[in-house]
Order: sequence, then C-alpha cells, then structure tokens
Amino acid sequence: MFNNLFKVMGKKFLAITILVFLVSALAFAAKKSWKHKVEVWESKNGFDMSNPRTDYLYKPIKKVSKKWQLCVSFPHMKDAYWLAVDYGVVEESRRAGVKMNLVEAGGYTQLSKQISQIEDCVTGGADAVIIGAISADGLNNLVKKIRGQGIPVIDVINGISSPELSAKSLVSFGEMGGKAGEFLAKRHPSGKKVNVAWFPGPAGAGWAEAGNTGFVKAIESGAINLVATRH
Repeated sequence: MFNNLFKVMGKKFLAITILVFLVSALAFAAKKSWKHKVEVWESKNGFDMSNPRTDYLYKPIKKVSKKWQLCVSFPHMKDAYWLAVDYGVVEESRRAGVKMNLVEAGGYTQLSKQISQIEDCVTGGADAVIIGAISADGLNNLVKKIRGQGIPVIDVINGISSPELSAKSLVSFGEMGGKAGEFLAKRHPSGKKVNVAWFPGPAGAGWAEAGNTGFVKAIESGAINLVATRH
C-alpha cells in the first residue's frame, strides 16, 4: 500500500513535503537513512484522487534547516494501527531532529476535543500541523484559520475536504473499499442475489466515506443485495 503525496498548483512544499512523509517511515523509522516508493497525484485544481498517478521514490532529508516544532493530531490510539502510526511519527521526528507534540482525541466521537487540542497546539507555537482527522468536513474552518496564520496543515491518512490544505499523505480508501466489493462481485457474478451487510467505519470520517463509495460502486457488477450499511 503506497503513501500518496499530493502537490497543489504544481508547487512543491519544501519543508512541508518533508513533514508529509513522517508516516511513511513506519517500516524504516529506526534507520538513519531510508527511501520509500510512493504514488503521486498532481493537480492544478487542488487535491483530486481521480487524477493520473506517477511513481516516485521518496528520500527524506538528512538534516532539517532548523528545529521545527510540529503538532500532530490523531483520532485515537486505541488500536495497533494508530499505535504503529504513532511509532513512525515519533521515530522519524527523532531522526530528523524536529520537536513534535502528539495529541489524540480519544475516538471518532470526539471532534470538538480534536479541534480544541489542535488549537492549543497552535497556540503553543507549532510551525506545522499534521492531522489524522476525525471528520472529513468538520475541521475545515479550523484548517482555514490555521492557514490564515501562515502555518502549513498536512492531511494524513484519513482525509480532510478543505481546499486550504498545504499537502496530503494518504492511501486510497476508495480503492480499498472497491477491492472488497470486487471480491464479492467476482465470487457472485450472477444468479440469485447474495445479501450483504456492510460496515464501512465511523460516519463522517473521510476514509470511511471514501471506502463506502468504492465498495458500493464495485458491487454493482455482481449479484449483490446490500441489505444494510452501518457506521
């Protein structure tokens, strides 16, 4: 699964793109030097995952120009997935020589807490903000406010719909949902329809909504009857 770097208006965000790939370091965090194959979407009209992709071999910088202070916000750290992301962010921050303050909101029902934590982080002097968002749309006003202060905001993993973002480092949850749907459609291509209940993830979370869209589209080609979708 590739991490994906977006570039806006054809511009490369120098210090920002370095920060964007902190999470790419999960498997390499303990190494002094590493490189990682990623897929890049480029768009002159903002972030669009439907655009063509190109492969890119990402190599992080060996030394930062100053000891940047990063604010990293995650939805929670209740499972192995987010613990692994936490490990990558912490270790790569150490390797790169930057300061990093990581906060976690405690779950996908805690949007107001995530917003408050990020606001406190910015007040504390963050040079950049990296967000694993609880909601695709619910952080847009905050992102706009932070960007208005000249602070880069990077969307990591979950997806934020704001056009104000500086960069994104994502995987395609739409494709992942599509793969699950493809499997079912190929297994039941015709004949009597099979009843399926689908649990895409928390309502309003960008990754869950994208996964749901991909899944629903993929099962259209098979004998699938989607009897329930539960978040």
